[in-house]
Parts: sequence; structure tokens; C-alpha cells
Amino acid sequence: MSDENNSIEVKQEPERAGKSRFLMRNSKGEHSITLTMTWISFCLVSCLYVLNAFESIHGIKLKNFDVAATGVYFSSILAAYVGRRYTDKDIK
Repeated sequence: MSDENNSIEVKQEPERAGKSRFLMRNSKGEHSITLTMTWISFCLVSCLYVLNAFESIHGIKLKNFDVAATGVYFSSILAAYVGRRYTDKDIK
């Protein structure tokens, strides 16, 4: 048998500048900074909401949950993500 028939071709992903293992992948399998930022902001707002149930933790007094500030924070990042998805779909 020849080696040509038994060879396996291995495809490697091309190296890209700025590629990080900490970024989440979108539905296309590509790294997405906007998806990662949206996930982080969602987790942060959710933690703040849960922590608001307590007046203080181990003597540390917590501020009241500001719905307007957290809404603006989360919605602006979510708008960036949705806008990015729309422009990616529109370009291709």
C-alpha cells in the first residue's frame, strides 16, 4: 500500500492577531468580543440584583440597586452586540 492513500490531511485554523482563548464564540464559531462583553454585563447586573436583597454583608453596607444605571449599562452593551450581528449578517 502506498502512503498517499493512508494520509490524513489536518486542517489548522489560521493564526489571527488578537485571538484569545478567553473570548466566547458566537453561533458561527468565531471569537466575539461583543458577545463576551454582553455575557459579562449580564452576569454583573444579575449579581448586583441578587446582592441588593441584602442590606449588608459582613459589615459592608451595600448601596441600593439603581435600575436606571444598570439598565443603561446593560442595554448599551446589548445594543452593540445586536448591531454587530445585524451588520455582520448584512455584509455577508
